[in-house]
Amino acid sequence: MNDLESEKNIDSSVSDYMLNDEKTIRTFIAYNFNSDAIENIKTNQNKLKNELCDYFKWESYDKFHITLKFIGETDKEFFNRTKKALVESSSKFRPFKINICAFAGVFPDMDNPAVLWLGINDETGMLKKLAGFYDDSLNEYRIKPDGKIFNPHITIARTKNKKKWRQYYKIDFINTFIPVPMEIVIDKISIIHSDHGNYKKIFTVDL
Repeated sequence: MNDLESEKNIDSSVSDYMLNDEKTIRTFIAYNFNSDAIENIKTNQNKLKNELCDYFKWESYDKFHITLKFIGETDKEFFNRTKKALVESSSKFRPFKINICAFAGVFPDMDNPAVLWLGINDETGMLKKLAGFYDDSLNEYRIKPDGKIFNPHITIARTKNKKKWRQYYKIDFINTFIPVPMEIVIDKISIIHSDHGNYKKIFTVDL
C-alpha cells in the first residue's frame, strides 16, 4: 500500500488520473454535493430565478460545489504534490456537518455583481479549518496560499446584464431573500479539473 492509499479510502475511479509530462490543466479542491443537496440548491436557485432571471446566467446543477482551495495551472508533478497534500490534510479530519443555503449574496458587491451565490453556515468552523489545513499542507510543497479570505459559498449564477441590473437594482430582493437551508455532512473532498466551464472529479479522498 503506497502513501496515498495508506490513510484514506481513495475513489479508485479517479485516483489513477495522470497527466502527460507536457500537459497542464486547471484544478481546484472542492466538496461536491450529493443528489439530495443538489435538489435543495435547485429549489433555492429556482426561487431566485423567478425574480432575477433577466440579470443572470444560471449555473447548471452538475457544477454546484464548495471551493476549498483554487490551485490553477497544474502539471504532473504539481498534481501529485496536490494529491499527497490532500490525503495528509484530510487524514486529520472526520466527517462534519454544515448548513448550506443559509443566505444569499453577490460578489464583489451589489453595485457591480459578477456572481450570485448561496452562503454556508459553518458554525463549528470546521470547513474553514479544513481549508486552512490544505493551505498549510500545500505550502509545504511550495504551493503558496492565494491570499484570499476564505468565504465558502455555492455559485448559482453569473451576471449577464449589468446595465439592466443597475437600472432596476434588485438589492432589496437579495438582501431579504430567505432560502430553504439544509444540513449536510462533509465527508469527501475532491480535486476538480476545470475544462472550459466543465468540471470533472479526478481524485477523491474520504474524511
